[in-house]
Amino acid sequence: MTTLTPQENMWRDLLAELRSSPGIQVYNEYDEPIDNSLGDAAAALNEIADDYDIRLDASFSETYTRFGGVGSSWRTTEEYPFIAGEFHIASIQLSIEQAPPELGWSESPSDDPDLKYQLRAIDGTPDSGVGTLAAVRVQPGVTNPEIWFDHGPRGPGNWTWTIAATWKRSA
Repeated sequence: MTTLTPQENMWRDLLAELRSSPGIQVYNEYDEPIDNSLGDAAAALNEIADDYDIRLDASFSETYTRFGGVGSSWRTTEEYPFIAGEFHIASIQLSIEQAPPELGWSESPSDDPDLKYQLRAIDGTPDSGVGTLAAVRVQPGVTNPEIWFDHGPRGPGNWTWTIAATWKRSA
């Protein structure tokens, strides 16, 4: 049996919290197995650096996961005001190795023609299909990759947070 990292346990605990909450109805849950071929965070950082010339900050190690995918689509139950949510994340290493995702807009901005081809999905909505997703921009030589949000036909939006910061859970 694979020993889970603290971050992997946190995601599994989050799924359990959603399932066990009396005020939440879970529509679908994704809890794909750990991909043991990925190795530990140091190995992933080295492989991403070697293959893509992206040198992620060492703090990334704290948030690294080896999931093929983990996520949930849920909503509040009838006695509460309607709130719904969905997430689906996978290992950043697996995400970076994928082809660019299908986006809600067809062309890169004229001032940034490579953008569409440099994005890799890191969070999405596979269950509801609302068409939103978060993506990391794969650009050689960067240490703090940009995070982009695709809001379907409304187009892209950019945040320049570090990957590690986007996946840290607040205490």
